[in-house]
Amino acid sequence: MVDRREFLMTTLAAAGGGAAAEAVSPETRLTAEAQAPVQAAPLFPGFETRKVATSGATIHTVRGGSGPPLLLIHGYPQTHAEWHKIAPRLAQSFTVVMTDLRGYGDSTKPADVRTTATTRSGRWRSTRSR
Repeated sequence: MVDRREFLMTTLAAAGGGAAAEAVSPETRLTAEAQAPVQAAPLFPGFETRKVATSGATIHTVRGGSGPPLLLIHGYPQTHAEWHKIAPRLAQSFTVVMTDLRGYGDSTKPADVRTTATTRSGRWRSTRSR
């Protein structure tokens, strides 16, 4: 199991090396890369996709290109797919890393975390039953 900080450091180390690569222990690097097999990303030709188990969630990542690392984080309520038009062009100059935040897209969320949808529907039910 990799915690979120180790996950970020490992992803950046794999993407571009440098100081981030030196900060990640070899055990963490091996654990993160052995998490799941690499697969092709349908919306992103030439990119690879992985699932990384962290403490509390499995994070979906898509990575491609070469050069300095560039981490693209989607907004609410999007997923990594929002970058499908720009990522191939960025990959010409950068190692592009895209993730689905926990609870979004193909990433999971901890079982004890309530989503906005369940919170709102719970409020709706409680106000309706009055």
